[in-house]
Amino acid sequence: MWVSIVAIAIALRWTVFLGVAREQRFGLPIIYMLGTWLPIIVLNVIEGGRLMQYLKMHHHQKWEELTYIPGFGPDTRASFKTSS
Repeated sequence: MWVSIVAIAIALRWTVFLGVAREQRFGLPIIYMLGTWLPIIVLNVIEGGRLMQYLKMHHHQKWEELTYIPGFGPDTRASFKTSS
């Protein structure tokens, strides 16, 4: 998928934007970013939430370990810990 997006971006760069001023070319990286990064961010949030729900239901001890906040206990809003 990303290879085709890069190929389209390169093709647009050498065809459509030949007559466009250099100052107006800033839109292509923004379009690429919005088309690729935002869906990845959304999927990360959705799948991260699904993972935490699965851990909470099936592996409660690991869920508590990952969401533990010192002094407060487990919290569903806590981010993943990188160290164990």
